Amino acid sequence: MSALKLIIIRHCRTLETDARIVQGQGWPVRLSLKGKEQAKVLAVLLRQEQFEAVYSSDLGRAVETAKIIMRERERPDIVFDSRLREQCFGVYEGGPLITMIRRMRRMKVGPIDFNPQMGESAVDFHSRVNNFLGEIKAKHFGKAIVLITHTNVINIILDKYSRQVLKR
Repeated sequence: MSALKLIIIRHCRTLETDARIVQGQGWPVRLSLKGKEQAKVLAVLLRQEQFEAVYSSDLGRAVETAKIIMRERERPDIVFDSRLREQCFGVYEGGPLITMIRRMRRMKVGPIDFNPQMGESAVDFHSRVNNFLGEIKAKHFGKAIVLITHTNVINIILDKYSRQVLKR
């Protein structure tokens, strides 16, 4: 393998996802029963995959997903990294998702360019995720790794690497 292979997993379903509640960083969120079942299915799907490392956000919903997925594997150990956390959505956390969506529409920005009031700026969020990506790319180049993270982190990764592919 000549490039870094990323197996990217979004944490599994939560009650807040179903209720359309903004989760972010400060809201204590756990997997729903459906989410736990999803993680068990992922564990089965990943049995045949060979990977050198597993990195997970240190937020509860990602931690639960990672532990269920890796429960029956001896190696590799899960590395919990705060740089894989979802963006902090400040005043919107714990509130209805539609409120934040309406605000983004008024500001004419998408999720990865949003600067939530009392939250993490888009610049800081991108910097945090890109710092992590640079580190793992150097450390695991030519290998496969698993990332267990959140929607907007995944959006940044896809945006970054799809642009690189298009430039070639």
